[in-house]
Amino acid sequence: MNNLKYLAGIPVSVDDIFVYPLKLREIAELGEYDYQSLLNLLTFNPEDKLVEHKFKDTSTFEIIIANLFRGSEDIIDLLQQAFAVFFKSEASVDEQNGRIILDNIKSKNYLTQENYEQIKIVLLEMNCITKDEKKEYNPKGLKAREIIEKMKKGKERLQSNNVPLTLFDLVSIYATHGKSDITTVWEYTIYQFNDQFQRMRMFDNCQLSNQINVQALVNGGKDIKFEDYMKKLK
Repeated sequence: MNNLKYLAGIPVSVDDIFVYPLKLREIAELGEYDYQSLLNLLTFNPEDKLVEHKFKDTSTFEIIIANLFRGSEDIIDLLQQAFAVFFKSEASVDEQNGRIILDNIKSKNYLTQENYEQIKIVLLEMNCITKDEKKEYNPKGLKAREIIEKMKKGKERLQSNNVPLTLFDLVSIYATHGKSDITTVWEYTIYQFNDQFQRMRMFDNCQLSNQINVQALVNGGKDIKFEDYMKKLK
């Protein structure tokens, strides 16, 4: 893993292709659900294909390049938006060599069958997505119009009261806890924020546990073990 680079909030290079971390402010501007959906378009598992196809053992890269080249206008627009957000590049297909060209102001690089799986791992790690969490955003069997409709419905769900904690809630909780000013926390990347939020929870849990242990010790308890928050995150 590139943990130190993730924590520093700097781009990570794979074969001279830079994957860029998003700050919370950028996610807020994009929209939390759109951010999750665009990330999913680039990191889905092969068995959760964006469109139905007849080929076996098709990779994530092969499905992306096929849709970027011959997909509907809607799906091409979504993929271009995803490449712009996470690679800061415009994508085009080099059909002859079976690769995707990433073109930006500074350079021109290539996504290939060989390097894409490592790039996908960086995308997932940088954005704090585990394999189990990714199942929530599976686009299995969905065509472009259905993906767009799912994104719209997701926005509606985020506006209701009966949903899990959103990024809005987590940022508010973190700022209220006094760990950062509400105006500066938006400059954290999603990885930095997740790291600090987990550290905050670990510290609070240790404090609570140790307070209970002190009371137990005062009341004659033995073999009391005190927690230490200075340890690795799980």
